[in-house]
Amino acid sequence: MTEDEVRYDEKIGLLPPVKRKANGHRVFSEDDKKRLLLIDRRVG
Repeated sequence: MTEDEVRYDEKIGLLPPVKRKANGHRVFSEDDKKRLLLIDRRVG
């Protein structure tokens, strides 16, 4: 899954906004990672 796909999924509400580090990098929880895998499998 690319960064653009993650941004798009956040934008359309498939992925809730995730926490970010001070430098702006996303910090994914285990639940976020599971959701990303599910989205990637459904689309891929």
